[in-house]
Amino acid sequence: MSEICDFIDQQTEPPDLLSLLEQAEEESMRLGGACIGDGPLSIGMEQGKVLVHCTQGVSRSPTVVIAYLMRKQRRGFEAVYADVKVKRREIEPSENFVQQLRIWEEVGYEVWEDKGRTKPKRAYQAFLDKTARMVEEEDEGNYHGGW
Repeated sequence: MSEICDFIDQQTEPPDLLSLLEQAEEESMRLGGACIGDGPLSIGMEQGKVLVHCTQGVSRSPTVVIAYLMRKQRRGFEAVYADVKVKRREIEPSENFVQQLRIWEEVGYEVWEDKGRTKPKRAYQAFLDKTARMVEEEDEGNYHGGW
């Protein structure tokens, strides 16, 4: 989830002014030395937009949007879900995704203990262990129900 949120941030945050000026200067030189005031200072100034989609737009993509807004706004699942539901009434993240969003909130929007992403935080590890047990039970034919 962190990688997805980072990607959305990169696409939606305005670029830093220094890189804009460097781009404008390079473009100015390419065009024959026109002044920055006369040239393309607006390069990259538009704020990006990101389309988050899945097959039906009911569970997966709303889950990503909710996770992103939770992290960006530092708000809990219930509040963000309610706001998104107002904008798009037909969303219904699966129970599995809701569980993961609650864990996302609990761990402070980062599921890993380390930068190398090798050690899950306790709540996330518990989720992984539970999921592994369910898969084992399903493989053994003992699983009766689920997500």
